Amino acid sequence: MAETGGDNEDPGYDTSKYVSRDEYLRDVAALKNKWVKIILYFAIAVVIGTSNVLLINYTAALPVQLHWIVDGFAMDEILSYMVVIAALLVVGIWVGVAKHKFYSLAYFAGFATAGFVFMVIPGDLIVGIYVFTVSACLFAVVYLVFFRIWNSVKRAVVVEK
Repeated sequence: MAETGGDNEDPGYDTSKYVSRDEYLRDVAALKNKWVKIILYFAIAVVIGTSNVLLINYTAALPVQLHWIVDGFAMDEILSYMVVIAALLVVGIWVGVAKHKFYSLAYFAGFATAGFVFMVIPGDLIVGIYVFTVSACLFAVVYLVFFRIWNSVKRAVVVEK
């Protein structure tokens, strides 16, 4: 059974889940209107994921003369594939740390949904698989590794009052 605060404290404050009362209050404030925020972050991720797929298709459709070629590699295409990873990790981790991890998970799910939608379009099958797979793998890595490490570091650093 989880240890909760005394008689004058909120019964939702669980000392095994939160390292301080301030963290609990931050969580309560962050989770107000959570379904609206989850839908918002999901929709933002779908738009950004769709934009990334369209960027990849645009750079692949450029005539060879317009490519940024370095040692035989089309750097603009390579960078358009890397934008997916950057847009997922930077924004996804920031949302998870600054707002709440539920919103970060909704962001990753929105990216995966955008990739899944493009998987059913025959011309965009490979790009859709790429976006879906990258977002699903990074979702697992960020959730299982980053948030677990973040929580353990947070517990180790907290100063009891």
